[in-house]
Amino acid sequence: MSNPSDILELQPGEQELRRVKGDFWGTTATGAQVPGTYIFTDRRILF
Repeated sequence: MSNPSDILELQPGEQELRRVKGDFWGTTATGAQVPGTYIFTDRRILF
């Protein structure tokens, strides 16, 4: 992993388990959307 973008790539033998969009949190009046995508693998969580 020499480049920062290499962190976002799956490593050899790593398996993607689930991919979800950003989440909504807070109350109806004061809520916020967490942007991006979360990728859960058998070794780590990428976001």
